[in-house]
Amino acid sequence: MKTGLKLTGLILGIVLFFGAGTAGAQTEGKYVAEKPAPPADLKAPGWHPLLKAAANVSFSHNRSVVGNADGSNWNIGTLLNGGLNWLNASGHSWENNLKWQLNYTQTPTLKRFTKAVDGLDFNSTYLYNIPSIKWLGPFAGLVLQTPVFPGYDIRSADVTVIKLDKDGNQISSEQVWAKLKIDLTGPFAPALVKESAGVFADALNRTEIKLNLRAGMSAWEIWARDGYAVADNASTPELELKVIQDSTAFGSGLIARATGTLRPEVTYEAKAEAMYPFVYNIDTPLSGIDLLNLDFNFLLQVKLQKWLSLDYTFKALRLPFITDKWQIQNGVLLSATFELVK
Repeated sequence: MKTGLKLTGLILGIVLFFGAGTAGAQTEGKYVAEKPAPPADLKAPGWHPLLKAAANVSFSHNRSVVGNADGSNWNIGTLLNGGLNWLNASGHSWENNLKWQLNYTQTPTLKRFTKAVDGLDFNSTYLYNIPSIKWLGPFAGLVLQTPVFPGYDIRSADVTVIKLDKDGNQISSEQVWAKLKIDLTGPFAPALVKESAGVFADALNRTEIKLNLRAGMSAWEIWARDGYAVADNASTPELELKVIQDSTAFGSGLIARATGTLRPEVTYEAKAEAMYPFVYNIDTPLSGIDLLNLDFNFLLQVKLQKWLSLDYTFKALRLPFITDKWQIQNGVLLSATFELVK
């Protein structure tokens, strides 16, 4: 909790600091924002490609610091962001976006680079803006979320690894030495595929917030490919791994997306998605609200230069058919971004 408060305070301090630097752009006490560049969906009809590449790195070194191991800490990573959108003058549009983030860390304890973040996110959506009600219309979408490289765990001490089946029965047991990889999943696993169709509404369209709401029916598939998730029992010295089941679920879905410009150099993106399954193909003791799938994403970006930014990212995912725990990632990155295609 203290770490979270410190991180929140750091982000707010950065926003206020850079916000204060734009005081000269105020007139009669009112903030005058620069006019943002038009988004892709407001461009002329036709195809609109986009490709950006970003790199980030951080380094720290400790020596005789109480509570910290002596040595160097490295964090290096990359982010690819691509898009290919199509717009028709009659109101039809097709949005395609692809993001891949990969980060590796090295600590004095392990003294080797290990994968910290690996996420591929592909999103393809068809929308039709009704001519007489331009802010409303039907949509259909496809989403793929998956890591690219195999997943693993590493422990700083020797550990006995016990693999369990879907019912919690032991499958195997093996001794794994300290600092060696414990294999969990293969490449592109577990993969989450989402299909959805329904109605969308552009509820707000302002500089500080653009809000898009989508509601309809959804189908979510999980392809685990014989992967395992950590299901450790804290009361035992062993490390328990539980097999991930392939599953298909069909139900109702709701998506809220918001983007905005708070200052000329401060922007944000946020997404909240919920899907409650009515029909599913696996045996589970879960019922009621425990079946709810949730997916949250947030990005706060502070531009230091045209090509340099300080980014805070937060992701929280709840997939009860994989694990009963929230999957959470967040971090602060100093990123250098290069626009390859525009």
